[in-house]
Amino acid sequence: MTLPDDFEWKTPHGALGPDTLLEHRGVAVVQMHHGIDGVWRATLGRYQFPADRLRVCTGYDQGRSGAETWVCRHQARVRADADKIVQWREAVRGNRLLKESLPHPFP
Repeated sequence: MTLPDDFEWKTPHGALGPDTLLEHRGVAVVQMHHGIDGVWRATLGRYQFPADRLRVCTGYDQGRSGAETWVCRHQARVRADADKIVQWREAVRGNRLLKESLPHPFP
């Protein structure tokens, strides 16, 4: 599956191994984890707490494919949510004191 524009797989800072973080405009929308039990899991809607869903994957490639399918299905919502987070980050970056008073879009 082809990812929509402005979505890309990255390796989290300090991590070794394959790309496990799917981002849009610097906002992590999906993160894959390889557990100590050897099972791959994908956290969808990672920017929310609790996240939308935790999915068990049969393998790394299947997890990536499923994450890309999820992004394509929910692209409009994910883009809108990421835009809200980017706007919040920019406001806080402009005035650090706002971090305490400006509510995060996804508390």
